[in-house]
Amino acid sequence: SPSHAEPANPGKILFLTSVDAALTHTHESDLREILERLLRVSAAAKRTLIVRVHPMETVGYYRAIVERVSAELKLTPEVEYSQGAGLDSVLANTAVAVTYSSTVFLDCLRHGIPIISFDWHDFAYKSLIEEHNVFHFARDLADLESLVERALNGELPVSKDYDRFLAPTSKLELSEFFQSLVSKSLAQPSGE
Repeated sequence: SPSHAEPANPGKILFLTSVDAALTHTHESDLREILERLLRVSAAAKRTLIVRVHPMETVGYYRAIVERVSAELKLTPEVEYSQGAGLDSVLANTAVAVTYSSTVFLDCLRHGIPIISFDWHDFAYKSLIEEHNVFHFARDLADLESLVERALNGELPVSKDYDRFLAPTSKLELSEFFQSLVSKSLAQPSGE
């Protein structure tokens, strides 16, 4: 047998960004340090890092930080940038997601992807997330790196609490909702 077995899930590392203005206790140096750790793990594990940029941010902002950090660390990780449509195809190839507080965590749960966040950050629904063990919270940057490595090795459990975050809606309620949307659309005069 070969000396280096293929990892159980050869997926990518996904970093979901958040709008800076929504993160009350963060600074660009924090983002830089997080990206530095993700780039190190990506290069060492030979896994692609996908930076999924929030719709209210620009890819160029993250590309500049990644290029600067990679050059300083003399790393050549494979990095992809994603924004807009196509989230499901990104998630289909993801081994672990790292996020501040993105609502994409629901999609990650649906896809069975372990989610890592930062214990040193606070956000609106953090206590609920902690209560249900949905995220793995990194205590510090070294722990972040360790958690990502564990996820890449298939050693990080995935929460099964997806349904707890969805409102119970019957098929009849869904059908009535979509029928009302169609009715409103048809009632609109043309040209509006």
